[in-house]
Amino acid sequence: MKQKKDFNRMTAESFGSEQGVRAYAKIGLTKEESDIIKQNFKGGKILDIGCGCGRTTVPLAKMGYKVIGIEIVSEMILYAKNKFPRIKFKQMNATALEFPNESFDNILFSYCGLDYIYPESMRLKALKEIFRVPKPGGYFVFSSHNSLSLPNYFKNFKRIKTALFNLPRMTYSRYWLEKMSFGPCNTHYSSPFKQLDDAKKAGFSKVWLYGGRTIKNLFFNTRPYFIAIK
Repeated sequence: MKQKKDFNRMTAESFGSEQGVRAYAKIGLTKEESDIIKQNFKGGKILDIGCGCGRTTVPLAKMGYKVIGIEIVSEMILYAKNKFPRIKFKQMNATALEFPNESFDNILFSYCGLDYIYPESMRLKALKEIFRVPKPGGYFVFSSHNSLSLPNYFKNFKRIKTALFNLPRMTYSRYWLEKMSFGPCNTHYSSPFKQLDDAKKAGFSKVWLYGGRTIKNLFFNTRPYFIAIK
């Protein structure tokens, strides 16, 4: 019997490769992330999920937040611990957060990290776990791959072979097997409307698309950000 492929392990191995760590070793918030954080995070303790090599964790610490960075890829978390010993980093799975209820003021899950959790049932489990750990009124900010975005559509269909391979998987599971520069990654794509609905199902009282439901945001923003309140 053919063994079922472990897509989570495959993706983690790609990110944990030497090329993967190097690709994500850059430190610094994007302008969009900086604006969202300044507008919504008002101090306190932050959980930075999918922190990678510390790209967002380090600037958050420099901004004065009490921040903990967690990451499932061991090679990335080891890099972060060695490079930034004064910041707290932990290897942890987002589907099983090792924190008590209401431990944080705000949560960040950047760079579409949520989209590398497979299958979709585990992705939804991660959202429910994330809902558990912020305090009431706390913010959860995350980004995700937009299946409605025309640039993503053309990127994924520019190679007929890749499109034919992924079409059945995209139809039934919303996942595409993408070949990145550092290795293959199993990537989740869904519409902003589905993202809003999933976050609400996880328990968040209010969820919105950062920048609004404009044509530009819905059809040309490849990785939009979402803001949710517990």
